[in-house]
Amino acid sequence: MNSSDQTVVEAIHTLWQPFLLSEESKDFSQPFRRVVIALSGGMDSVVLLHAWGQALKSLTEAWQATIRQATQVVHVHHGLQSSADDWAAFCQQLAIENEWLFRLERIELPEAMIQQRGLEQAARQLRYQALQQGLGEGDWLLTAHHQRDQAETVLLNLFRGSGVAGLQGMPQKKPLTPSKAIHLRPLLKVPYSVLRAYAENHQLQWVEDPSNQQVDFRRNAIRHQVLPAIERHWPQVQKKVAETAEHLQEANALLLELAEADLSQCPQASWPASGLTPAYHWIEMAHLQKLSVARIKNALRLWFKQQLGQTIRQQTLQQVLEQMVLSDSVSAKILLQDWEIWKNFGRIYLVERNFKNNELYNLSKEIYNDFRFEVINPAALEQIDVEAWSSFAKAKQSARFQSSGRYQKWFQKMKIPPWQRANWPGIWIENRFILIGMAECSHCVRLKPGI
Repeated sequence: MNSSDQTVVEAIHTLWQPFLLSEESKDFSQPFRRVVIALSGGMDSVVLLHAWGQALKSLTEAWQATIRQATQVVHVHHGLQSSADDWAAFCQQLAIENEWLFRLERIELPEAMIQQRGLEQAARQLRYQALQQGLGEGDWLLTAHHQRDQAETVLLNLFRGSGVAGLQGMPQKKPLTPSKAIHLRPLLKVPYSVLRAYAENHQLQWVEDPSNQQVDFRRNAIRHQVLPAIERHWPQVQKKVAETAEHLQEANALLLELAEADLSQCPQASWPASGLTPAYHWIEMAHLQKLSVARIKNALRLWFKQQLGQTIRQQTLQQVLEQMVLSDSVSAKILLQDWEIWKNFGRIYLVERNFKNNELYNLSKEIYNDFRFEVINPAALEQIDVEAWSSFAKAKQSARFQSSGRYQKWFQKMKIPPWQRANWPGIWIENRFILIGMAECSHCVRLKPGI
């Protein structure tokens, strides 16, 4: 086995080693975890699939059969290139020739998604969704990212002005959502030149994507123009940038631990959308305000990512810091595309935008389930006509509504945030509007017997 073969195949063996050495590996009646190998048809993914098969040869027949049965080769058909059908056919034929299970996933990119996220990002998001089909917790998704890909990613994020999280590049192992599978990049530390030598040594065939040569795509510009220029002065730049990414992964892990520790000291809650109120999250600021600015930003960056599923923009994070956490103002509001950020009563609220509530007077008595009541005579509640239900906003429009100022004071006293007040439910009883507490509120109106 030459050096390129040894480097690539050993990268695969590293994945299997814990299972090969474990006691449970002796029980072949239990299936090996499901494995999906992403096959684009390009050189790197073809090498990954070939090396996966080569590594099998060193195992016992029982292990070979177990892992083969668990492995599925998946090609995602984007339909973005005129030769996309030919690539899909090539991948299918390659899998069949090597006796791998094969699955073709076709995806279509909505124009709105392309305009919002860009072609590359939209295609990437839908591609990973397709690759995860059928995978569950602990299963594996293997992709053929290598050392040059890592260097390109780090440089791309550097030019975007990313922080530590972006500059750490791609992790070798990462849990995926929503499948809870594990994304593995076994070739991430392997140089592109080694993969190329492996492919040529085994006389592998692959397809070339012509779009990879288009330097108007930023990653391609880094690959074909920026990296070659740097390599003339620093020949080991790909390796060194990849090593720097590893250092930053350790640094980011420490920042994550610190953020989790700081957030654990902050009371917080999340509430799903209902018929009456949008989805929202809140966190109290008292503990955060005792921390340094760097730790505040570190903690909030994690909190927003937990709620939004993506990293908040640095500019927005700075606004939250200045207008909310460090400001003496009682309230503030920042608009995002799909969410609103509010400051009220010492809390930061993250509220879903463009929420349309159901008009209470058109709802059935099932709306009782959305409220918490303290009722002396439960049977009396059933006697209230549906038409008697209203919302605070609706009540203020009515000629019967009086003394709205005292209700505003009640909202403030009970720490009901402004965005929630318009939908606050109540009932008309003897020409009086009585407020009823919603799901989160522990301050509920006491209904008198006999009503």
